[in-house]
Amino acid sequence: MEVNFTITKGKQYTLITGEGERTDLTSLIEGTKKIQQIAMENDADFLLLDYRKVKFSVPYTEAYNIVKIYEQKMPVFSKLVMAAVVKKLDWEIAKFWESTSNKRGYTFKVFKHMNEAQSWLSEEIKRRSPL
Repeated sequence: MEVNFTITKGKQYTLITGEGERTDLTSLIEGTKKIQQIAMENDADFLLLDYRKVKFSVPYTEAYNIVKIYEQKMPVFSKLVMAAVVKKLDWEIAKFWESTSNKRGYTFKVFKHMNEAQSWLSEEIKRRSPL
């Protein structure tokens, strides 16, 4: 299934709304490449990912492997701050991805509710802004 995104550029961060299903490492890589492209084209360091319309049907090993790909092929991810909102059904795999990413030095956090993700991202933006 094709990985579809809608992009909304805000004042503080870029909102990326995803749709579709991620069924294997290839579909995760395709989505990751699009996120990297969006971040680079919009000069965006802060991203809010709305994945409530995405279904993650991948094993935990693929969530681990995608983080390895960030390290090997996507250096832009090391400067990004991402908040991702997922549906309850995908919470466990999303938390595993978050934990794996954070252990590797990335600043990614997952949420069940959009308002929580927005609040966290806003605080991260304030914390990282020059005085």
